[in-house]
Amino acid sequence: MPLTKTTFLAPTLVALLLGAPAHASECADRPRVQVHVEAARPALARRTLDLVTAELTARRGSCEGAAEDREPARILLRWLDDSHVRIEVELRGVRAERDVNHAEIPTDGVPAALAIATDELLRSLYEEERTTTPPADEPESDASELEAPPSGPPDSSERASHSFGLGLAFEAFPATRSLVGPEARLGIALSPRLALDLHLGLFALVPPFEASARDHHHRLIQLGVHARHEIARPSPSLTLSAIAGADALVLLDASPVVARPALRVGLRASLPAGPRMRLDAGLDAMWLPFAVETSRVNEPVLSGFGLAPSVGWVATF
Repeated sequence: MPLTKTTFLAPTLVALLLGAPAHASECADRPRVQVHVEAARPALARRTLDLVTAELTARRGSCEGAAEDREPARILLRWLDDSHVRIEVELRGVRAERDVNHAEIPTDGVPAALAIATDELLRSLYEEERTTTPPADEPESDASELEAPPSGPPDSSERASHSFGLGLAFEAFPATRSLVGPEARLGIALSPRLALDLHLGLFALVPPFEASARDHHHRLIQLGVHARHEIARPSPSLTLSAIAGADALVLLDASPVVARPALRVGLRASLPAGPRMRLDAGLDAMWLPFAVETSRVNEPVLSGFGLAPSVGWVATF
């Protein structure tokens, strides 16, 4: 015999709470509940509806003024036959169901048993949602935050690294001559962004085109101490640093040997070039307070201001 359908909508909406709310904002986090009962006997359906509503209210407390703009949790109790009831719960798009066999439960106790089973199913669904949803103050990490940090010079939160590099430099003093030759630099890290560079270069003096060919044999050693400070990172792989320091220029083939000081400021650009390797390019400005002279030439060998571009490979350790 087909079952007739009798549906009752709870006259009030019961808030889903695991306990009495500590403050009003908790009500907004819990959905309202709509309960429907489908049964062949209207009296049994009405009594089941009343008990389920009372059970939800008694176990979780009431929450007046629950957010009206949130979709309510929907509960449906549907008799499959005389001894089996299917409980279906939908909470924010997630569904769960449970079949209850009440054949061995006294008739008067069936509504209460169904109310308890409904409460347990709704509680488990709500607990599952709470454990899979991140807290509001801890948003899910953005994909970009999970990427490995870019390679390149360390920032202030990383370990400071010493360095050693070899390169080629050209130092042009327009008023006199120029220098060209290899150089070596030892970087002693004082902090992740600050280092002390010790510089050694072996240079040949290049005369102007109109100078005498006798000048091209001049050889010069350059010793320098420079402070290097990281000032900017225009991109994850490009680092800009400023340098400032002093050099000693020693003319080897003068008699006696001639040594003069020089002041230096400049910029360095660094790019990663492999594991613990980088490519450095620099442009410095130099000033010689005193001219470098030799008795072999009737004019200063080096004097005034100069520009010094350089490039080199640097290993960090």
